[in-house]
Amino acid sequence: MKPEVLAIALACGATQALGAQLEFLGEPVTKIEITDGVSSSSPIPHAEAKQHRAVITREGDQYFWASRGGIPMTRVESGGYVTYVAVTGEGYVRTLLPAGLDALYQLPPEAREKEFAYTEHLVDQLGSTTYFGR
Repeated sequence: MKPEVLAIALACGATQALGAQLEFLGEPVTKIEITDGVSSSSPIPHAEAKQHRAVITREGDQYFWASRGGIPMTRVESGGYVTYVAVTGEGYVRTLLPAGLDALYQLPPEAREKEFAYTEHLVDQLGSTTYFGR
């Protein structure tokens, strides 16, 4: 395992990730929260984005939400997207397929800034938090 992947996995508290491979790493730029029926949207400062990264690891044919305590996930591929769904029902991460990610990262920086590569949706009781990022 690459040292930087190991460091990310350890920083996220993913102890089972020691033998795992990094499947996806995304850094959020926008956060939408719904609490008590009230919705709010806010940009995430670059300095805080690393604390909210979406990290998914793979060990064999099993996937884990490493940034959320190593929750097991199911991988579903449909259309141009891959969706990793938490088996506990706590949320999901949806990202572009690798070809879509490659195309996104080849865009000029000003065009890339207008696009998102992934969505991370977390359910908390009757509210939710959704991160959008690259």
